[in-house]
Amino acid sequence: MRSIQVHKLSWNPFSFQQFALFFIAMIILASCASTGNYSAGRVKVIENKLDQAYGRWKGTRYQLGGDNSRGIDCSALMMIIMKDQFGVRIPRTTDQQIKKGKKVSPKFLMPGDFVFFRTGPKQLHVGIIIRPGKFMHASTSQGVIISELNNPYWNKRVIGFRRFL
Repeated sequence: MRSIQVHKLSWNPFSFQQFALFFIAMIILASCASTGNYSAGRVKVIENKLDQAYGRWKGTRYQLGGDNSRGIDCSALMMIIMKDQFGVRIPRTTDQQIKKGKKVSPKFLMPGDFVFFRTGPKQLHVGIIIRPGKFMHASTSQGVIISELNNPYWNKRVIGFRRFL
């Protein structure tokens, strides 16, 4: 008759520590990937370029279909800022822009991300995040301005965020 050997599993605390460190490292890497891996320096560069763009466009009146300093609409403003400040080409219209770029969760918004709104049954609007809670856009009533995302008018109309940078 053969004897059966039973092996006890032993607990090795060092292996548990290695697993814990590996697990924490994976969480950190996953969070970096979801924020676009933006360093503080890169965020500052983007903010500075957006400040320059605002300095150029501030107060420019809104004009549907406009794309210059005599009048500009929201999607043209986004297209020009992306091309002039970042060398990134994006589509001309809001309904094209909302289909491009990478979808972003509101909790991972960064300067340079686009925010899209539904302002009417078939009407879209777009702005660009410049700081936490603030976005630049071409307002139909005030021209190019900076608004607060938590403003009740804008907040209830948000339909999504996209990243092009």
